[in-house]
Amino acid sequence: MKRKTKDQLIKELESLKERLSKLEYSDTERKKVIKALSESEAKYRLLFDSAPVGIGIADLEGNIIDANRTMQEMSGFSLDEYRAIGVEATYADPEERKFLLNSLREKGKVRDWEGRLKRKDGSEYYALLNTDIMELKGRKLLLAIIRDISQSKRNEMALNAALAKAQEEKNKSEAIIAALGDGIIIQDTDYKIIYQNQIQNDLYGDRTGEICYKVYEGRDNICEDCPVERTFRDGKIHRSERKIATDRGDFYFDLTSSPLRDSNGNIIAGIKVVREITGQKRMEHTLRESEEKYRRLVETLMEGIWVLDKDANTTFVNPRMAQMLGYTVDEMLGKHLFSFMDEQGRENATRYLERRSQGIKEQHDFEFVRKDGTRIYASLETSPIIDENGNYSGAIAAIADITERKRDENEKNRLLKAMASSTDGITICDEKDRYIYVNEAYARIFGYSQEDFIGETWRKITP
Repeated sequence: MKRKTKDQLIKELESLKERLSKLEYSDTERKKVIKALSESEAKYRLLFDSAPVGIGIADLEGNIIDANRTMQEMSGFSLDEYRAIGVEATYADPEERKFLLNSLREKGKVRDWEGRLKRKDGSEYYALLNTDIMELKGRKLLLAIIRDISQSKRNEMALNAALAKAQEEKNKSEAIIAALGDGIIIQDTDYKIIYQNQIQNDLYGDRTGEICYKVYEGRDNICEDCPVERTFRDGKIHRSERKIATDRGDFYFDLTSSPLRDSNGNIIAGIKVVREITGQKRMEHTLRESEEKYRRLVETLMEGIWVLDKDANTTFVNPRMAQMLGYTVDEMLGKHLFSFMDEQGRENATRYLERRSQGIKEQHDFEFVRKDGTRIYASLETSPIIDENGNYSGAIAAIADITERKRDENEKNRLLKAMASSTDGITICDEKDRYIYVNEAYARIFGYSQEDFIGETWRKITP
């Protein structure tokens, strides 16, 4: 074997060092790529399972592929159990699913569809579904956003039942009202409180005998947009949102008012249902799928997703959220939440952020300002983000644009108010010539009460 010279040995050593350096650099770059992919996957996994609404993915044959933590908690089924039973078994009535699938085939999407779903224990619950067809890796899948609306349905049905029997079964109606999960106030036509149920008493003390707007809002006159005042004027059910200051801070409430009539049909009081706007269940669990799946899922949601850090700076928005406000995603990233609202909005948002930092989840409406200066009304379901040490690290919100709904509600209320206050007789009939609305002036012309007309044909009332 030929012996190598010193120079040859030195050159070979330098060459070996160079190859080792390249190997070390390649290994470092590979670790960086793996770390970046892992962090990105974890971010979308967190957004999926932290969403305060139920999210499910299934194929066109009804096989369930994934369901987030909220969906599992809502129904009681685990992900494995979902995959075992399939979509059809989760419907209380399989015909409802057929109707939804037909709508999907015709329109390619389903919006705000109400249906009855089954829990693991066999009980049923009302759900509001928004469903889209998405394509992932060449495969068509169904993406469903699901909200449990059972409580609002139960409250609505219980209230309607109480109103229908109030004049004949006063004691029974009071028992129903007292048993509802919301605060109940009954006030006479002078706005004096004549009844509160136990829930309302527990929250604010017994205010029986006091004037509503004085004791709750410290005013000397009727509150603006008071639903009870509108009920007294037209005898209909009205809703509004109010902010009430308590010794525990500011709280926001949905108020629903309905008339209480005597045996002659005269309004003698208003029944007001007071419902606190609270958040959804705490966000838990992490995602198990790849980065692409969760990125596509979050970015194709029909609702906006907005994530803030603990200082309220924007760390993530999906394209739908940016579109709502007229920005690009890049334009929104890094901006403070206050950049998208007016001064009044900042005051409200400060209070909401304080509640998030206290671990409180809630649902509320909010007004944002778009990039072009126009305003957008949105419904938010918000939850705090808690890190692995139990510390507040930010907030996440699912946001729906309700501008059109707000505009429609305002227009409807304006028209009803105009018709009710008109000195001319105004009536609305259905396609079978039956009265569905008459104003007070019209009823006075023929010497009947407004209630006498409803459901009758104009030929019978005005031969």
